[in-house]
Amino acid sequence: MALAITLLAGAFFLLGAAVAWRARGVDKLSVYSMAVAFGSLACVAVLDLLPEAAEGAEELGLPVAIALAVGGVIVLIALDHLLPHDHHHHEHHADDADEEASHIGIMAVLAISVHNLAEGAAIYAIASQDVTAGLLLALGVGLHNAPMGMLLYSAVRSGRGHGAIVLAVAALSTFVGGLVMFLLGNTLDEAVMLGVVCVALGMIVYILFAELLPAMIRSHDVKRCVIGTAIGAAFVLAGMSFAAE
Repeated sequence: MALAITLLAGAFFLLGAAVAWRARGVDKLSVYSMAVAFGSLACVAVLDLLPEAAEGAEELGLPVAIALAVGGVIVLIALDHLLPHDHHHHEHHADDADEEASHIGIMAVLAISVHNLAEGAAIYAIASQDVTAGLLLALGVGLHNAPMGMLLYSAVRSGRGHGAIVLAVAALSTFVGGLVMFLLGNTLDEAVMLGVVCVALGMIVYILFAELLPAMIRSHDVKRCVIGTAIGAAFVLAGMSFAAE
């Protein structure tokens, strides 16, 4: 039962993609999805990952924690050069926004999936002791995931075959974290999970300030960016309220 609960959190990636699909006729959906992702990731970074990373710095040592976070940034920089995209197009047309959202979506989902490995392990451990608490935590994590599904839908919509694959991998990321805990019999070293959190924090900070924020500025759509950011933050705050109950 505990392992099945981890699938719930991952299913929210698909829910977010479904919402974006149903809203496909809305003008500038890509701008909305990037802004929603920015709001949600910023809240996750500040309210969730940063405190855990601070704990990791105490457990692992500050130099190790910083090195792991920088390692996460380096991984995404390498990926940024491998994925085809054009960040510096002179005119920002709708198709350009879709392509940019597709590129950023894949990177953002990779970052949040690394985070979800640790979350999946936590969900499994808690659900093994208390099913209700595990369900609430899975719901909270799932609300973090939904905006990422919206963003990644741009990759699927643009016809990039790897978009669907990445969406499937993302949906299973929390389950994989729970499966690791199941296979190891809840013996996974906490220091390892804190290290994963540090890597995820570095990745998410890079996504926020090197990818999402510049893309939002280039859109010149302040209204949609503000509304989307508020919606993304609301998703995370709602998720944390569920997880805290």
